[in-house]
Amino acid sequence: MDDHARLLMSPADNSGYAPLLVGALRGLTAATQDGEVAFLALTGKIENQIRDRVAWSLHQMLSSRLVAREWMRRDLVILGRGLPQAFVEFKAMYSFDAVWPQKQVEYSGHIARDVEKMTRPHRLDAELFEVVLSTHVGTRVGPDLKGVVKYIREANKALTQLGDDGLLQESRRQLRRILSSWGAAERIKLAHGRPWAIDTVVDAWLVGPIQWPQSVEGLDLTQI
Repeated sequence: MDDHARLLMSPADNSGYAPLLVGALRGLTAATQDGEVAFLALTGKIENQIRDRVAWSLHQMLSSRLVAREWMRRDLVILGRGLPQAFVEFKAMYSFDAVWPQKQVEYSGHIARDVEKMTRPHRLDAELFEVVLSTHVGTRVGPDLKGVVKYIREANKALTQLGDDGLLQESRRQLRRILSSWGAAERIKLAHGRPWAIDTVVDAWLVGPIQWPQSVEGLDLTQI
C-alpha cells in the first residue's frame, strides 16, 4: 500500500479498504466536470461510469495492489498476490425506488444476489462492499424529454406524492434503514446539478464491509 493510501487509513481503523473507497467516491467531484455526473445519472443508470472512476482512483492509490474491473464477472476487485482482498459491486437506482415497498424488496434482492456473487465460487477472507448509487429527480419532467430522461412517469408520480424535499429525505431515511441491515452505510453526495433545469441529486452509499451468512436460502427479503 502506498503512502497516500496509508494516510487515508487511521491506525485505529479496522475496516480495511472502506476509507479508500470513501476517498475515491468523494474525489469524483474534483475528477469530473461540473454537471457531468448529474447529466449521466438523469439520462441512464451510472454503475459502470462510477465504477470506472473509482477503479482508476484506487489504481493510483494502491501501487502494491492490482485493481481489476470485471474480474471473473465481479464489478471491481482489489487483488494482492493474485488473491482477492476486496470485492465491490455497484448498483444504481432512483430515489422513488427507495420509498415504494415493492421496489424496496426488489433492490434488497439485488444486493443479496450481488453479495452471493462476490463470495462464489470460493469463500475467501476478502472484504465485501456494495456501492448503491441513488439519483433523485427533484423537478417534474415534461414530455418533450421522453426517451432522453429515464423513468419520467415514475419520477413525476413520486414528486406528486411526496414533493421534492419530502421524496429526497424519505428516500435517504429508507435507504439508511435498508442498507444498514447489511453493515455500516455511509452516504457520500456525488453531485447536484440541473440538466435542462431539472434539479438532480446523486448520492453514493458505501455499504460494508458486509458480513454474510453461508447461504441466502430462506432469507426473508421483506424484513431487510
